[in-house]
Amino acid sequence: MVESFLCDFPKHISEGYRRGKASATKPLARPPKGILFCGIGGSGISGRILAHVLRPSLSLPFHTISSPPLPSWVDENTLCIASTYSGNTEETLALTREARERKALLLLLSQGGTLEREKHEEDVFVPLPGGLQPRFALGYMVGGLLGAFEGLFPGLSFARDLEETGKYLEEIIPTYASPASSPYRIARDIAGTIPVFVGIEHSTDFAAWRFKTQCNENAKHVAFASILPEAMHNEIVGFAHPETLPLSFVFLHDPEEPKFCTTMARAYLRHVAKRDCKTSEVWAQGTTPMCRALSLVAFGDWLSMHLARIHAEDPGRIPAITHFKRFFRKLECTFDGGEKR
Repeated sequence: MVESFLCDFPKHISEGYRRGKASATKPLARPPKGILFCGIGGSGISGRILAHVLRPSLSLPFHTISSPPLPSWVDENTLCIASTYSGNTEETLALTREARERKALLLLLSQGGTLEREKHEEDVFVPLPGGLQPRFALGYMVGGLLGAFEGLFPGLSFARDLEETGKYLEEIIPTYASPASSPYRIARDIAGTIPVFVGIEHSTDFAAWRFKTQCNENAKHVAFASILPEAMHNEIVGFAHPETLPLSFVFLHDPEEPKFCTTMARAYLRHVAKRDCKTSEVWAQGTTPMCRALSLVAFGDWLSMHLARIHAEDPGRIPAITHFKRFFRKLECTFDGGEKR
């Protein structure tokens, strides 16, 4: 069942794009001076990807946030995007309510829940299909955001980028299910280790986080994300103790990343390889930022799927999160400071 979600990733992107276009039928009433994406977990990664895709074409500041409080600079000149697949995520609801109080422009993504019930007529609401877990709805979310942005910002157009992305993913995804694939090979190599997924700031940092969280949720496997060049200024000296920690490193690259970052990553790879750590490299594919970004997402999703199979884990089950949510609901306060609604 879960594998079918991964196989349908290109279709999800296309359908999400259609939904976003249909939801944002006219430009924003007033041009925003900044954009803030509010989302956490599987609903939040789409904001990191959107920021990456839009960076070359959008002249506005774009920030992401996962929990309250709302930044002080958010006001009526800010476009706030609220993404919660269930529509009931406390952190995102609290941010949305505060953004509404400050009269910010609102773009909402949800399959229903409280977020939809509390939406106002002037909000842009992108409806997502039900029956998924947030991390498997990423295609709908990314596509929905891109479609909505085309409607809200008339100067933007993603049709050609989406065409390239769709063609690439449709060709490569069927090969990823094979035990002979690169995602399977890396999953097999890191299965007995603690993997560190190393991204490059402004290039593959979002992918490092997605690889980490997918291994956590799908494979129930401890994993970490690391970002260059920051890691070269602190993390690199932290591998002396304990001496026997079973680390592995997967370096994530984009062909358009700065040359000095590629050199830095290769130096980092050689450094950890001397400690007998397993190392791998994954390169984004495609000519556009969108295709390259989503090519990495697809690779990491299948890597985590193979890792789940190696561990005989059900990638669809998340018992620890379910247990935590049940416990949290018993508490008498919410992130917006009031009693439970």
